[in-house]
Amino acid sequence: MLTYPISIGVEKLMSKLTVVRTELAANPAVSVVEDRQKNFMSAAGLWNHWVDIIVVPAHGLYTAEELQKFMDGLVTIKPTQSDHFYQYDTGMAFGKLYFDETIGTIVTTGTQTITITDPDVVAPDDYKEGVLTVDKSGTVDLRRRTLLWVYPDEHFARRAIEQDTDVYDTREPVTVGARRRGFLRSRS
Repeated sequence: MLTYPISIGVEKLMSKLTVVRTELAANPAVSVVEDRQKNFMSAAGLWNHWVDIIVVPAHGLYTAEELQKFMDGLVTIKPTQSDHFYQYDTGMAFGKLYFDETIGTIVTTGTQTITITDPDVVAPDDYKEGVLTVDKSGTVDLRRRTLLWVYPDEHFARRAIEQDTDVYDTREPVTVGARRRGFLRSRS
């Protein structure tokens, strides 16, 4: 009797990156300014795939409170961590959401042979006649970090991209209205 894998009713899970991209594309209140990625697949390290998605509200928001509320409602999945917007006297630190996930594995098989050829070196005890064979087999997860960067409007986003920064500093107090702290709307 032949048996087959049963896949009826089994839903393939979407990656966090796919969920983030899908939900942003479906949200008319969001404009994606940039979506860039870097791959480090051959190296076992902290992040093998890095994605920066830079978004702005379709209509600019200019206070930390408005931007935080906007960012908190961007996607339905819970971020791994987040940086909150912070208003200070001379500017604002911008917020972002982090989404970390495993995207595959690196499997290493085989051995490594270390040979000491210098007769003046006293070989450690685990060497046999100057040779040590080490098992190098193992598995390491491939990891992706997706950062969802949020800026007040496209002007601020482009400036942050060009200057590689997530802090806006006016070097002078900025107010919008009598009791609302924030930014003056950009004049592009």
